[in-house]
Amino acid sequence: MLCGVQPSSGDAPAAQASAAGFAADTEGVTATSKADSADWALFTDWCAAAKAPALPTNHQVIQAFLDELPAARSTRLTRVRTIRIRHARLGMPDPYAPAAAPPLGPDPELPAMLAALPVYGWPAGVAGRRDAFLLVLYKGLRLTRKQIRSTTPGDLDVIYSG
Repeated sequence: MLCGVQPSSGDAPAAQASAAGFAADTEGVTATSKADSADWALFTDWCAAAKAPALPTNHQVIQAFLDELPAARSTRLTRVRTIRIRHARLGMPDPYAPAAAPPLGPDPELPAMLAALPVYGWPAGVAGRRDAFLLVLYKGLRLTRKQIRSTTPGDLDVIYSG
């Protein structure tokens, strides 16, 4: 019985065989992977009920799943991780992979964003200069958040013009 739906009498042997296979697959498996299996079973049941594809899926289907089954933030993250791992194990594309590469070059709105930041005074000027640096890394150089967090002074070259 999954999601409160019992199989009809004609489906009972198939459902029992499926449940037995699931139990055999999870014997000797860690508690984490058993929880992942439960999350995956919940997702596939929801997909069947919603007539949505479980494999391969996309982030819109996953978001609808998460919206209809509210849970704690950590549980939601675990469910998304489980879905992404299943896709990776089967060689399918990541449901959260970007559809297209970001455009090359700086964001055309970057100069206006930089001009709006404060550069004088305490503490607003310090925060404004910090934010300007982060904007240049993110919007100008198109670095990811992870790349920005790992940037060190040694990664930068100062080029004076003028």
